[in-house]
Amino acid sequence: MNSILAAPDVLNALQMKKRAKRREIQQSQKRLSDAFRETVSPLSKATESAYGIERLFSKGVMIYKGFRIGHSAFTTLRNLFGGKRRRY
Repeated sequence: MNSILAAPDVLNALQMKKRAKRREIQQSQKRLSDAFRETVSPLSKATESAYGIERLFSKGVMIYKGFRIGHSAFTTLRNLFGGKRRRY
């Protein structure tokens, strides 16, 4: 009988935790979408500030360097494990 009386308190506590987690998830989704939007659409930033063009160029260079580093890492790994090097 005691467990039946304690059930509303437990349910309320669970509902409060669920609401808090939902708020946390919504906030993290908003942060992720803002960061993605900032990364993908640099032209809007370019029109707002004087250094926008420089930022756009440096982001492009960083993306290019990241691609080159990733490509060379995968090529090295493939060659380490006996993969054939493709010649075009």
